[in-house]
Amino acid sequence: MASHFLIEGPGGIPQIKMQAGYNSALPITTTGAVTTGNLVVNGTAAITGAITSLEPVVNVTGSTSSPTQAQSGTTFTLNRAAGCTVTLPTPVVGTNYSWIVSTSVTSNSYKIITSAGSVYMQGVDNASYATAGVGAMFQGNGTSHISFNCNGTTTGGLIGTTITAYCLTSTLWHVVAQNFGSGTLATSFGTS
Repeated sequence: MASHFLIEGPGGIPQIKMQAGYNSALPITTTGAVTTGNLVVNGTAAITGAITSLEPVVNVTGSTSSPTQAQSGTTFTLNRAAGCTVTLPTPVVGTNYSWIVSTSVTSNSYKIITSAGSVYMQGVDNASYATAGVGAMFQGNGTSHISFNCNGTTTGGLIGTTITAYCLTSTLWHVVAQNFGSGTLATSFGTS
């Protein structure tokens, strides 16, 4: 009797594939932990038991940062009082990142900018005056805004600020922020 499965793989990395003509609904059972590699399922999968997954956290301490597509889903902590410019990658729908300010910016700014002047940001900046209990909401318009800037005062960037960016189209990021600042609050969305 011929095997239903074909084991092959480039570079010595095994891959299990269902051979053509066999019932693809045959169960495959594995026990123990799979600690490396990718599980790719084309079609319906039923999983029983627990799936454990931790999202990666990356500490940013440099003056620039350029997250990659492979880092989609990552949370970045911003830990540089002198600020940091984050350049988003070329948009791929579904890509998403989060940033948490762990060190308040005191000079320059925390700036998140798109990869090109023709890639825009829409969304909401929920700004709060950290000590006065005053708040304001600002909208990213999706037609001219290409950056999100936190200056440490009126446009936020104090410890506890969180910013999330979701890629919706090949020319649009959706940005949501809970942004802590001081003074007369102003929008963090910018055109440069």
